[in-house]
Amino acid sequence: MGTDLATARALVRAASFSIVSNTLLVVAKTVVGLMTGSLSVLSEALHSGSDLLAAMIAFGAVKASSQPADKGHPFGHGKYESISATVEGLILLAAAVWIAVEAIARLQVPGADHVVAMPGAIVMGCGVLLNTAVSIYLLKVAKRHNSPALHADGVHLRADVWTSAAVLAGLLAIHLGAPHHVDTVLALLVAAVVAMEGFLLVSNAAKDLVDAAVPEAERAVIERVLDECGGACYLAHHRLRTRRAGRGRQADVHIDVCQKLTVGEAHEISERLQQAVAEALPGMDLTVHIEPCFSEECLERLKQGIEFECPRQNPPSVETRKPERGDER
Repeated sequence: MGTDLATARALVRAASFSIVSNTLLVVAKTVVGLMTGSLSVLSEALHSGSDLLAAMIAFGAVKASSQPADKGHPFGHGKYESISATVEGLILLAAAVWIAVEAIARLQVPGADHVVAMPGAIVMGCGVLLNTAVSIYLLKVAKRHNSPALHADGVHLRADVWTSAAVLAGLLAIHLGAPHHVDTVLALLVAAVVAMEGFLLVSNAAKDLVDAAVPEAERAVIERVLDECGGACYLAHHRLRTRRAGRGRQADVHIDVCQKLTVGEAHEISERLQQAVAEALPGMDLTVHIEPCFSEECLERLKQGIEFECPRQNPPSVETRKPERGDER
């Protein structure tokens, strides 16, 4: 399943914006961290560096996943975004380990944690403001277009806001006379937050890669649409299965129809169901499997050639009849 041009442009634009903002923060935090000797600022530089790498991965993922389905990928390229989110999570876990190791090593050396606080505090304050704006933008675009890669990128930056705010508070405290080892303790706090964030990203992205079902709320919408379409069109539905694939969602269901229906009429029913589900859940691709009803009464009448009225004999047209609440299955 491909992505329309407007959506693709919005996703690429958001990913590009994230790359630019993260590049600025990495340069600023690294320079100030090295100049002042602040491990908490350097840890934030590494955190922003992981965000930058994540943003670059997300940029490639949204471009790749926006490509239409082809012969080699008949179900589309949606899982590129799930792979991207997994890699981003692993990068964060690696960054957390490095920060923790450096912080523990510094705590063991007396005087190694002396820092000049004010320049770092200024950079952290600017980082908080910039990341707040960019994360809100990314999460908004991700929600609108159901993009796991951009959502992961936005979550990165949102976590960066809180860790940067904590480092900012610590540096201001040091400037006002607090012990300098506060800086190293804050670096350990950053490591813990980054590690938790990375774990959550990996675990959530892994669900898509192993074909986890869609959320219960989305499944309930599909069930409701099927119930509303039932009765006048088909007897019953069963074996509803769903899965996630990046921004896309896929489902398949079996429905029982009267054996008096022609192939064309049964196909019309499946078209109607697919259209109704797509309207209720944009991005959901429904496959309908048709099964004949095995009612003993109907089979006996068909064998005997007896005419009988069937409410499903003339299914409503997809163009003229949409599902209405209250239809009975």
